[in-house]
Amino acid sequence: MSTRIVVAILLGVVIYTVGIVGAAPPRSFIVAVNDDGFSGFFNGRYVSEQALTEKIGRYRDGATNLFEWCVSVGGTANYQSHVVEVFGDSISGYARRGDSVAATIIRSWIAEGRNPLDVAVQACREIGVSCYASIQMNEYFNPVWTSGALAREFNGSFWMQRAELRIRTVHGSMLPNLTYGAPEVRTRYLQWIREILSHDLDGINLDFLRHPPVFGYEDAMVRAFREAYHSMPDTSRPLDSRWMKLRQAIMNDFIGTVHHETVAAAARWNHPVGLSVRIDQRDFAFEGFDVERWIKEGWIDILVVAQEGLGGYTFQVRDFLSMAANTGCAVVFGEESFVQGDDQFEEGKPPRVTQRYMPVAQALERVIQWKRMGMQGVHLFNGSERYDLLKDLKGI
Repeated sequence: MSTRIVVAILLGVVIYTVGIVGAAPPRSFIVAVNDDGFSGFFNGRYVSEQALTEKIGRYRDGATNLFEWCVSVGGTANYQSHVVEVFGDSISGYARRGDSVAATIIRSWIAEGRNPLDVAVQACREIGVSCYASIQMNEYFNPVWTSGALAREFNGSFWMQRAELRIRTVHGSMLPNLTYGAPEVRTRYLQWIREILSHDLDGINLDFLRHPPVFGYEDAMVRAFREAYHSMPDTSRPLDSRWMKLRQAIMNDFIGTVHHETVAAAARWNHPVGLSVRIDQRDFAFEGFDVERWIKEGWIDILVVAQEGLGGYTFQVRDFLSMAANTGCAVVFGEESFVQGDDQFEEGKPPRVTQRYMPVAQALERVIQWKRMGMQGVHLFNGSERYDLLKDLKGI
């Protein structure tokens, strides 16, 4: 663990100065849509640059003013990265036909020297929509699912080779998530973020809702605890406040570093570069996400508050709005578009999709409700093709 993390725990000092404020969110009510950067390859839609451009072009007449293009596919990328491997590298067979289709199309983009992120940015600028890259910050499949087929395809070689970096619960069981208590994990994501910010973007979104947790009681965290407090932790006391302080110090250091990178990118591209994070409203504090600090220091520009699971949830937003009052950080309600079902996967068979969208009328009513409560926007996850809803939102 770095010395500045230890100092932050013991003294509570500021790790970074605020520096240049990142990109201001759109002046109007934010309507953000997130494209997972995989489904369109999986179903064969994004077979060409024109197909992705036309999809984004459909936002021209709607309310959308922020488009997120996800660059991560589990622990791999959907473009030629120098940090992580491309989805499908070193895979000889696929569990689902769509995975094979996606790998083939992504390779064809790369072979032609194209990056879908750059295409998304250009398409957004043509219609006056901001474009953020999005990274799912801990999206890994459990190797016990589907006989390990999805883990082999999506998790990547780093995950496969570094089992000691996976999270352990207080009871000692292993999770598929990687621990941010390990410097190697944080460094890998920071390198990936720097690579993404080498593209001329409007901002970057860190999606911590895919998937918590980000800390546990594995060896990396035990070592960090010993270094910070000069004593062995008692893992039978998972709610010991020192664990919380340690997690906060590590994540404050990480988010502060990402902010520093966006400031550097803003100077390089001569325009603001924003930082957005998506969190779970229930467990963010337990995870060490010191969002009030992130807001007050000016490190983030958009806070997307959502909840893991199917859509239709409600929660109290007052505390989040209070954190961001008079700071310039927009607090946005994270709406999960699916309210029922999931992909039913059986190895060797096509997936049985039972998903159902939230009805347009219900979704519109909810957005109006959040706006009345003071939320500065809505973020649609799994809703990038809800053109009917996005059109209706234009008048709110």
